[in-house]
Amino acid sequence: MKASAYDDAFFRVATKVQMIGVLVITLGLPQLFHSIDEGRHLDNGLHVAAQAIGGEAHLGPTGRC
Repeated sequence: MKASAYDDAFFRVATKVQMIGVLVITLGLPQLFHSIDEGRHLDNGLHVAAQAIGGEAHLGPTGRC
């Protein structure tokens, strides 16, 4: 039986970290749209944090190959 590169624990952890980044994006959606409705400064702090989380998880496997 041939093993896949995606059976590695490192890839599993990186995938879970990316999923956490997606959850952070969804948590930030209500405050983002509320700031748009109010006409205030665009509140996208959680989206920036989520991009940093997801991007970090993406760079690890890319550099490892």
